[in-house]
Amino acid sequence: MSVILRLTDVVKVYGSGDSEVCILNHVGMELEAGEVVAVMGPSGAGKTTMLTIGGALQRPTSGTVEVLGEEIQDLSQSQLSKVRREKIGFVFQGFNLLQALTCYENVEYALGLAGQHGKHAKERARNILELMGLGHRMDKYPKQLSGGEQQRVSIARAIANNASLLLADEPTASLDERRANDLMGLFRAIAQDQGVGILMVTHDLRAHRTADRILWLEGGDLRKTTHEEVAAHLA
Repeated sequence: MSVILRLTDVVKVYGSGDSEVCILNHVGMELEAGEVVAVMGPSGAGKTTMLTIGGALQRPTSGTVEVLGEEIQDLSQSQLSKVRREKIGFVFQGFNLLQALTCYENVEYALGLAGQHGKHAKERARNILELMGLGHRMDKYPKQLSGGEQQRVSIARAIANNASLLLADEPTASLDERRANDLMGLFRAIAQDQGVGILMVTHDLRAHRTADRILWLEGGDLRKTTHEEVAAHLA
């Protein structure tokens, strides 16, 4: 399998002098195509910081970040924007849908930002929503949808540009157990069927059961852990 995301010796420090705080301490990890990896750990441990560094939203203090084999930590802002548009999809806890647009228009708008327009974009938006089981809901506005349906729209928007890397920040936090289980099944299908690498930050025991691997971040250090250890930590 190809490596979608690689972090090597990544350090992230905030502040300076007496107020300096090291959030990530020489962190290293790889995410392969078709793999679902969960990052867990206590609140404030730096999980979202790690996710945003992997997603080209902020730079590490030092270390190397590779997306599909390309080092991105020293790219210009415009180059980073291009990486995000073409290679990365983001799924947020709060869905972040545009309330004035329908499901279909939310996805089509995202495709437009990625440089895809016209007939191809319209067909892609419809096809991806049908894949998400929302073919009958694509003309509805976000406020007319359940939480699970809104999350599916946000995923459709995230992968509409054929992103190879999907980053999810607490994707099940707003969902009940049934919808959370449905979402994790959807993540698994996307990873297996489309070869997408999925990295998610979560506190949810329901989510970690679906992951191929679980990484535990605490005190700036990232290590591999087990389902049993996670359950004990979160008990």
